Amino acid sequence: MEENMAPRIGTVERDRALALLNEHQAAGRIDYREFDLRSQKIASAVTQADLDIVFADLPAPASARRNPWLLAAAALGIVCVVLIGAVVVLVTQKSPTPAGRAAAPATAVAPSPSVATSAAGLPSAPQSGTATSVSKTATTPTSGALSDVSTDAVQYLMDFKTLSGGKYSDLDTGPSKVSGTSYSRSVMLDPYYKELAFVEYDLGRKFTRLDGVMGVRDDSTPSDIAMQFQIYADGTLLTDVTVKLGATVPIHLEFDKPLRLRLQVTDISGGDCVGVFGDLRATR
Repeated sequence: MEENMAPRIGTVERDRALALLNEHQAAGRIDYREFDLRSQKIASAVTQADLDIVFADLPAPASARRNPWLLAAAALGIVCVVLIGAVVVLVTQKSPTPAGRAAAPATAVAPSPSVATSAAGLPSAPQSGTATSVSKTATTPTSGALSDVSTDAVQYLMDFKTLSGGKYSDLDTGPSKVSGTSYSRSVMLDPYYKELAFVEYDLGRKFTRLDGVMGVRDDSTPSDIAMQFQIYADGTLLTDVTVKLGATVPIHLEFDKPLRLRLQVTDISGGDCVGVFGDLRATR
């Protein structure tokens, strides 16, 4: 058995990679076709090396680039605080103790292991705090499944609360497989036999585009079944396409910060089928 196996990644890493890929596509570094191909590779990635291959020819995100001037200023601040603390210790040790007064305990002036307190409350202590905050900004990730970029800029539809009044036999969210590809954050609509099903979300007039894929879930029957997929924004039809089992259609829609979004599918063939909006995400 191999001892140095590469560690496996999970949903958090794949979501972070999808959000970064969306940034590259929005910046014009890759087209829609490349975005779809790389999205599928991210969805099927097992190790970090699999993700690195997807971004091999793309520049690193701005958050990963360190500013040498900030690092230099932080290092200089730490050095200054340490030097001032050393001077204070030397002066205190050499100055005579006035007669009749007890000498100050040695622990009152001894330098602390922490840079932030080694100056014993001198005015220069805030410099140490600034250096520490720069270090945390560079190394501590923001909490949340989508990291700092995806939390602020990208939100998956499965994380929105649905509005009342939807129609469906069943509504589910989470992992789903379409045309052999797994999509970990999907919205799945199960219509009644030969009827339509829809669900609506309140986007709060905060988002300008929608990305993902549409397709019939792989366990649907019969094998020649097809479904109609429609997306509406504030009552306006944005896309209307028929998709057969085994096929996928990419979603790349731009809109002007609508309030209400409707996802709708229709069982046009008659069967046991589920319409999937795979990794559907709204971008500010």
